[in-house]
Amino acid sequence: MRSVPATLLVKALMSAGLAALLAPAVGWVHPLDGAALGLAAAAIGYAVGDRLVLPRYGNGPAVLAEFATGVGTLAVGARLWPGVRLPFGGALVVGGALAVAEILYHQYLVAQGVGTR
Repeated sequence: MRSVPATLLVKALMSAGLAALLAPAVGWVHPLDGAALGLAAAAIGYAVGDRLVLPRYGNGPAVLAEFATGVGTLAVGARLWPGVRLPFGGALVVGGALAVAEILYHQYLVAQGVGTR
């Protein structure tokens, strides 16, 4: 079993990077604000998708949980963050990209021996 902090770093960099690239393309978001929203989505997604759903139900339900928490975090965060304008459709796009990346991330977790049943 590999280090959980190392796998969390991979998740944080993946989520922040994707959100920093995609959020400005689908809304009025500075890349650093997008990265911060991506980090928030990663933290909540880790707690729900990776720690609760993935070990109990497997990859498919975990990806759906990550999608739902990602979209919710991005949508609510965009409303609360001053100067960020990310429409709900934009949150769906970014959340969908994060969910697709989570499929690969969950395969990485299994290969590392972290978060498996």
